[in-house]
Order: sequence, then structure tokens, then C-alpha cells
Amino acid sequence: MHRTLQEVTRLFTTSIVSGRAIEKVFNFVGIKDINYAGSHGLDIKLSATTESSSVEEGHSYQPAQEHLATINKVYNSLLLATDGIDGATLENNKYCVSVHYRNVPKENQARVREVVEEVLEASGDGLKMTEGHMVYEVRPPTRWNKGDAVVYLLENLGFRDPSKVFPIYIGDDRTDEDAFRVCLQTTSRTFYFST
Repeated sequence: MHRTLQEVTRLFTTSIVSGRAIEKVFNFVGIKDINYAGSHGLDIKLSATTESSSVEEGHSYQPAQEHLATINKVYNSLLLATDGIDGATLENNKYCVSVHYRNVPKENQARVREVVEEVLEASGDGLKMTEGHMVYEVRPPTRWNKGDAVVYLLENLGFRDPSKVFPIYIGDDRTDEDAFRVCLQTTSRTFYFST
């Protein structure tokens, strides 16, 4: 898979948009010529200007930078609040927090949602909760999603002319629907895949 992705990257401008933290995705993929958008597009780094193998260098954009401290505070609160729920796991994705409940016994899954809602209400910071596949995502109040990240990538990579763009987006979660919509609006020739 890694060799295939390297070949695709050699032939086409390639970007990865993920709900995970950009550093996690870069460490997993390890290809410097890819544009990375982590935290559901809230943390974007373009490969075009980077000279090193580090995703930390190069052009970047973080539309929710001012909420970073709040996200960390809520992550710590959620760690404590979910500690007694067997199977619940948390992931700090820098600009969002993922609360996974796929390993929580069915009879306790509703409790996970209650805990997330209670922590968000108590924080009073305006953070919002969205749902993915067996996961609750806690995000800043910034109006931004994977679709907005795709628009940003297309515009900043020089693909403004819809007649010359053929974006292909592959995703497997509800949070990818925004990106599918953007790709469909970009050109009538777009294909998208969802597993």
C-alpha cells in the first residue's frame, strides 16, 4: 500500500484529510510529498513548500488555533469522566478530541454520550460534539470540516479552474460526507468512494 501511495503521489497531487492529528497521520504514512490535513481539516500542512521530511515545516493553516488550550482542557476532563467506562478510549487529535466507544459493552454505550455531553456543558466553552462511526468528536466552535479543508487545498494548490480539476476523494466515515459534497460540486466528472 505504501509503494502504491508513493506512486500515486509521484503522478498526481495527493492530499490526506483525516480526523486524526496531523503528526499521527504523517508518522503513519511518512511521505513528505503529500499534503496533510489533520483534525478534520483544522490543521493543514502543504508539501509544496517543505524542504525536509518533517510535516512541521512548510505552509500551514490552522483555523481553530485560538481553541487549542480549550481542547486540551476538555480532553483532560474527558479522560477523568470516562475512566470508569470499560472500553471507552480517547484520542487527542490536537484540534479535536475523539471519544471511541466501539469496545464499550452495548449496555454502557449511551453512558459515553451522556458523559461527553455533560463535560461539554460544564466546560461552557462552546465546543460541539459530532458523531462518526462509533466515535464522538469534540470540536471547536469554528465552522470548518473536511469539505472546507478540501476547498482550501484545491485553492492553495492552484486548482481553481473546475474544468481542469478531477478530484477523487476516498473516505469511510460520516465526517467524509462534507468532502464528498465539495468534490461533487467541483466538477461533474468527480468520482468518490466510500467503504
